[in-house]
Amino acid sequence: MTVTVDPAAMAAVTRDSGRALAAGRGRVDDVTRLATDLPAGSARERLGAILADADRVLVRLARVVELPARMAAAMVDLEGRSRPVIHARATVPRTDWHLAGPPRASTVSVARDLSALVARASSPAAVAERWDRMTPTRRRALVRAHGPTVANLDGIPIVVRDTVHRVTIASEIARLSQSSPRAAGLLGAPGNDLVGTMRRHEIAQQIGWLRGVATADRVLSLDLTGDGRAVLAVGDPTSAAHVATLVPGIGTTLRDSERLLAEARALRDHATAAGGGELATIAWLGYDTPPGPVEAITRLLRHDPIAAVEASTARVADGAAGALARHAAAVRAGNPDVHHTVVAHSYGSVVALRAVGVHDHLRADVDDVVVLGSPGAGAGVDRAALDWPHGIGLWHATARTDPVPRLPVLGPDAATLGARPLPLGRGNHGHVRYLAPKTFGLDGVALVVAGSRGCPVPPTNGRTTSGTTSRIAPW
Repeated sequence: MTVTVDPAAMAAVTRDSGRALAAGRGRVDDVTRLATDLPAGSARERLGAILADADRVLVRLARVVELPARMAAAMVDLEGRSRPVIHARATVPRTDWHLAGPPRASTVSVARDLSALVARASSPAAVAERWDRMTPTRRRALVRAHGPTVANLDGIPIVVRDTVHRVTIASEIARLSQSSPRAAGLLGAPGNDLVGTMRRHEIAQQIGWLRGVATADRVLSLDLTGDGRAVLAVGDPTSAAHVATLVPGIGTTLRDSERLLAEARALRDHATAAGGGELATIAWLGYDTPPGPVEAITRLLRHDPIAAVEASTARVADGAAGALARHAAAVRAGNPDVHHTVVAHSYGSVVALRAVGVHDHLRADVDDVVVLGSPGAGAGVDRAALDWPHGIGLWHATARTDPVPRLPVLGPDAATLGARPLPLGRGNHGHVRYLAPKTFGLDGVALVVAGSRGCPVPPTNGRTTSGTTSRIAPW
């Protein structure tokens, strides 16, 4: 018997239902806050009991809602090469499944397959080639046993990675929901204390940013340890004519996922309006960013000076550059003809510039690099070290009121490396508003991403001719 299913659509059911549950929980939380203002008495106790029941129902519904995503992961056909089906916001592969399949692969073969993939992790093309050689049975067994590890490897098909990560998100939300203090405890029942209230607020925040992650069209990578890492796509990078990877800077964590996705969506919308055809944008939080000012002070007080001053060195960038290079290689391997732009902000520009300067193959995987509010390329990186090849555009934008690019701690700025300036307007003030809505800054970056004829030519670096051009045409 053959059943045709769409794993991504099943994962979308979990995602959309999760949004509805989030709205319901939000209303319960609103009523809970209002109920705390009621005078003590039977009415407050009855309302507390009702809200506690509602909370229990929502927890049970969360378990039900995650089932489609779990089923999708169990049924993910790791062939992923059938005809496409048009889905809500992007094109996803459709998969044929045989319910009566061969026996599962042995534990030994699963371990061997995992070792083979991890050994090739530095090369997404090699990972994809090894994956293609595996049988569907072995792929299913591998994902069942080591789903998150496999899904975080660049080179694994996007539909597999996305489905596995959505299962992880749904499971973590369910776990957090079960551990949350009940509404009754905040309405006068035993357990009404400051610690319980703070814990419930913390859990609500964690659930909130996990749901923010789930709003991405594709979850390409996810790591919930520490401050968290994620690579989140808006649109389909495997079919888009233009892809932009956004690299954030200091103090950015997984808690900022909704903001990162909002910027990615805004850039995609503006680039589409510029006539770029099908576009996809990727919020790439694929590294542990240096701490922001508040966190840096906190770490200093905790006698952790090395971590506190990470933002003033290129140490983190040196480690993150390889991860960005692997990501770019995966984008190119999955979509060979794509026009790929890296848009890096703040310390993210240090990561991007060092990646291009150190990892030679990145120069074949990226067409244009845009740096915004850059503190520099890192000590020791100069124009000759970068050696920008023919065909790559380097662009920069620096707001007059942005103090970060004026800090002489991270080597040469983009302008001295030959970057061409992009226009900014009044709305692009300070350090964090380069991609603010309805500004010249957003419009200028969108033109580069779209490969528009409205873009200026990329700069020369003194080692190439004045006629050097990228794949985009001059204005």
